[in-house]
Amino acid sequence: MPSLMETISSYVPHVVARRFASHPELLTHPIGEQYEPAVLYADMPGFTPLTERLTKLGPSGVEALSELLNDFMGKLVGSILDHGGDVIKFA
Repeated sequence: MPSLMETISSYVPHVVARRFASHPELLTHPIGEQYEPAVLYADMPGFTPLTERLTKLGPSGVEALSELLNDFMGKLVGSILDHGGDVIKFA
């Protein structure tokens, strides 16, 4: 069974989970912290034609597309985290 921190970490940015781990008491007022931001715009060349081909296969194609996206995003996020970054939001 995952720990509370593992569960929290899967739903919030790591910076929030680390804050909670170091200060587990309930907040009584809003807090703010400043960080140096960076923005990454990434494109998956050929994604639209791939999506069209896979969705024509029905549920198995949609599942394959989901696996491809999870793999792509997992590697991207993993690389960001490995280099000390964090993912705050996807758009």
